[in-house]
Amino acid sequence: MVGTETAMFSFASADITPHRPVPLGGYGWRTSEYAGIADPLEANFVVIRQGEREVVLVTADLLYCGEDLRRALLERLGLTASPECLFLGASHTHGAPMTQSGIPKVGIPDQEYVQFAADRIAVAITKVRRNVAPAWVTYHNGRANHSMNRRLKRLRITPRGLRYSSDMGPNPDGERDEEVSVLRICSGQGDVRAVIWSYACHPTGRPGLNMVSADYPGVVRQQLRQRYGPIPVLFLQGFSGDLRPPFGARVTDMRSLVLRICLGPLFGRPNLPEWQRWADSLGQYVCQIVHTDGVKVKALPLCSTRCAVDWPGVRWWNHNRRDLAFHLVMLGQIAILGISAEVVSSYRRLVEKLFANYKVIPVGCIDQTWAYLPTDGMLPEGGYEVEGFAPYFDFPGTYQGNLENDLAAGLVQLRNAITN
Repeated sequence: MVGTETAMFSFASADITPHRPVPLGGYGWRTSEYAGIADPLEANFVVIRQGEREVVLVTADLLYCGEDLRRALLERLGLTASPECLFLGASHTHGAPMTQSGIPKVGIPDQEYVQFAADRIAVAITKVRRNVAPAWVTYHNGRANHSMNRRLKRLRITPRGLRYSSDMGPNPDGERDEEVSVLRICSGQGDVRAVIWSYACHPTGRPGLNMVSADYPGVVRQQLRQRYGPIPVLFLQGFSGDLRPPFGARVTDMRSLVLRICLGPLFGRPNLPEWQRWADSLGQYVCQIVHTDGVKVKALPLCSTRCAVDWPGVRWWNHNRRDLAFHLVMLGQIAILGISAEVVSSYRRLVEKLFANYKVIPVGCIDQTWAYLPTDGMLPEGGYEVEGFAPYFDFPGTYQGNLENDLAAGLVQLRNAITN
């Protein structure tokens, strides 16, 4: 039995901005060292304790965290024997150094930076880990309108001829997940001490491809701090595998006209003022949600569990099978569910159905992120999320189908392990 009926919290931030130029992750062709720092990178965390039970929830301004960083944090925090106590998520910014090994076409980690980030995060957690205190938790949610589905199915002229298929392009009619979920943690006096928020959208829109940047999560964090002071702000990337900022490419010359004719509408990179207006608008909306009254949450019981399962619906080419990690943290009626993949947005419905009695916050890009996770309905359409990603991720398999049933079975097993 847990020895107390009070949830205790401590929280802080760590600056993980690289102190020397290194390559950034996210684009295989971008191999040179970064040109400058547009804004700092951070790791933000909350330590939650109920009696002797502890969960450390960490989010970092990284593309993926990876097993190297996760292993280093478990060792430094003395959690190697209880890995379920560390929930580790990446914002998925494409403006950070790579820290995940195993997918060199997406980026090669600088091991000195990996250890630097691990040290910074572990030291910050250790400083406040035992200084926990009671706090109030409230749940808030709303709907933004800031993302775009990126799977556009149309007739295209390709090297293989005329094909009707899905590929990257603005699809205003495609499914999106505009849900913004917020956990606001307050002191007994009502002061906001930390904010955890989630949204599903690739942080890939900021101009300046060779600049260090936290992208839009950094803008939202800055706006929340302008209102509430220098609080930790944790960002949980949602199921954003097929979602990105809504900036379309302009037709400005003959080449762009030919591409438009052959491929249809394409995404483009905005100028900095356009991107800043978009990010500021999202930040203002998140601030409005945080400032609402919300629903008081009894953050008990505190539970955490994780498991690795066979990757659903894959026929493997060789013996290099890869597992899919699930991590579930329960704060009373709040279920934070992490999956180690770039999960497409429609899986939110499946998760909400399986956790119908809880306020669920779906999280992608946790731990070692090996691949995209499409739905069965996407498989006949093809596209980047189905097959195009595989060469970049060195993914040694092909999706065959029955993904959703297999995924649901694994999630039910995880849910039953923690709720029974």
